[in-house]
Amino acid sequence: MKTPLVLIVVCLASAATCSALTESEITPTALPGKTLTFTINPQSLAPFANTGSWTGTFGTAPGNSFAMRNQSGNTVNSDGTWSYNSSFSGMYEYTITSFLKGQPDAIMTLWISNGGGAYEIFISGAFGASQTGTFTIGGGVASGPDINVSQPAKSPLTDGKSNKAFGSVVVKKTGTAKTFTIKNTGTTPLSGIAVSAAGLHKGDFLITQPDKKSLAKDETTTFKVSFKPKAKGNRKATIRIASNDKDENPFDIPVSGLGTTK
Repeated sequence: MKTPLVLIVVCLASAATCSALTESEITPTALPGKTLTFTINPQSLAPFANTGSWTGTFGTAPGNSFAMRNQSGNTVNSDGTWSYNSSFSGMYEYTITSFLKGQPDAIMTLWISNGGGAYEIFISGAFGASQTGTFTIGGGVASGPDINVSQPAKSPLTDGKSNKAFGSVVVKKTGTAKTFTIKNTGTTPLSGIAVSAAGLHKGDFLITQPDKKSLAKDETTTFKVSFKPKAKGNRKATIRIASNDKDENPFDIPVSGLGTTK
């Protein structure tokens, strides 16, 4: 029995908005920082949602993060990276690592067709068939509160994965603080914001709490973390940001540093 194609139909905006798309918006130099908005065909197969929508956001250097976010339906969130692969006659091919959580990497080809955005996605392995549709650039903001954490500013971190190293600091001395930025990229207030440290060496990482405990849509606040080792050697902990985010509460940031005597 052949595996059927998974069709994702992706134009949330009006036809007028779609027709405004131009090739210049999907080039390797223009794509960083943009979000593609997708709607999923009701006939889709797992691991895609049966219904609903999601967004794919292309981060900027360094890191070139790629974040897929569930807007509705039952897709899973996924954080990875993207890279420009090649182009031919107005079609731009990008490698997404990984495209869906728990699935192999994918090749995403974007192009403009009759003034609208179109794409083809190829996932190897069990999904060894092309999946095609259309897309809209922008829009598709996550419903409800949605936490985004960066360090430094405009360099998004991945919940539980983005380790921040504080370098070598003399025991009982305080190193240079790092400033973290919290932004609410959702549609309703992000509230209950509180930052704490957890783990074996949690007392070695000093936290200056953010000024704001609640953020409106697109609003930001910052907090600082300093490393003050109590003993020699490698010191590790986790910075935890509590909030009312539906799927990233707490938002965890592994941190590390080295205590020295000179």
